[in-house]
Amino acid sequence: MKLDKKFFEHRESICVSHYPCLTHTVDVSDAVKDMNLEKHNKKNAKNASLYIHIPFCDKICKFCPFNKFVKEEEKVRAYLKNMYCEIDIYAEKTYIQDTEFQSIALGGGTPTCLSKEELCDIINYCKRKFNMNREVEVSIEGNPENSDFEKLSALAQCGVNRISFGIQTFNEELSDRLALQHTIQEGIFSIENAHKVGIDNVGIDLMYNIPGQTNEQFKDDILTAYKLGVEHITLFSMNVPPKTKMHQEIMQGKIGSIGDLNREIELYVMAEELLLSLGYEQYSVYDFALPNKRNLHAINYFLEQRELIGIGAAAFGYINGYMYVNSGQLSEYEDKVQNGFPSILYGEKACLEDQMYGLLVKGFRMLEVPKALFRRIFSKEVEEVFQDKFNVLIEAGLLCVNDYSVSLTRKGRIYGNNICQYFIQDKFKNPNIIRHMLTKGVKPEKF
Repeated sequence: MKLDKKFFEHRESICVSHYPCLTHTVDVSDAVKDMNLEKHNKKNAKNASLYIHIPFCDKICKFCPFNKFVKEEEKVRAYLKNMYCEIDIYAEKTYIQDTEFQSIALGGGTPTCLSKEELCDIINYCKRKFNMNREVEVSIEGNPENSDFEKLSALAQCGVNRISFGIQTFNEELSDRLALQHTIQEGIFSIENAHKVGIDNVGIDLMYNIPGQTNEQFKDDILTAYKLGVEHITLFSMNVPPKTKMHQEIMQGKIGSIGDLNREIELYVMAEELLLSLGYEQYSVYDFALPNKRNLHAINYFLEQRELIGIGAAAFGYINGYMYVNSGQLSEYEDKVQNGFPSILYGEKACLEDQMYGLLVKGFRMLEVPKALFRRIFSKEVEEVFQDKFNVLIEAGLLCVNDYSVSLTRKGRIYGNNICQYFIQDKFKNPNIIRHMLTKGVKPEKF
């Protein structure tokens, strides 16, 4: 059996963040029962992660598909009140009380659009309510426009030790094309200030395959980040989802289209070679980090299948083998938490087979799956379950297997998201469900 040629006709731009892939809405009371939260956590109590979703932005970027709303103070106050209720709901459960958390991550939206007081209150509340590891990683996503020195200093003082800025580019021309909210100088200042206040893992997002972007412009972006001492760089290929403003502008001919597949791969390979030569280590399909600066949140959830509590509108989580996504609509989110339930919209309990597939679907995002990890979790050798699929990918030059791991080859890293999707079971293959969850968390029939 050979790999279908269609496999190489495109690179999947969206990673598989959820497994099982959720295909239907659920009754929240049934979801809570399936989680078995009243039982003790005897199997997976260490190295859990907590994700807090802040669905607000000062402005909406024209290329962003994620669940977000323009910030209004009244909406923010109501949302935070509901979010604390959801935290309380989980914190009171026996299963969660047995669980020790190694990371807290605030994402969005733009978490730093909130005030320093609001952000520190969230972090401190989570530390009070949940059992935290003494060396917990506290990470936050930010925009340079609303991350001034004073706010960064307050965040560092309340425990933030990792921050990721949506820089996208240091090039003025490309910044204008993307209509970024921050100036180039604000981006530079945010990185410098984060280091000054003592945050020792500063990451940035860099975008490539932007309409009209040259090799030299992308190379300069990477070198600028390196000179600024950025510890972690995440590369995102330009993706223009339908219903975004940028998609409309391209369709109307106001700006050019993104590059084709060959151009996208050319830029990715160039960036990979440059980053490795500068001393960064690639540890995921997207991520490059200096030594000891990897994102624990991603490693624990995507590779090791540790517990993940997702709090907030459209947040996703994985608790006791139950995969779920919250409602993205603020009114629906409020209705559920005010009635004493998590705001779960989609959910699926993973059987043993689902968990095995899930380890590969999510694990290959992190470039390799250690054989010992699979053996420890499932008491089986990974080849016993997946040898036929491995053979197909090995023949295509995408995968290599040794005594210790199953890993992506260099060619495999280029098509990393495709490989993750290759391991999705047929029963979960629904091409539209990811888009539902990335937008507003709406029900499929309303999309």
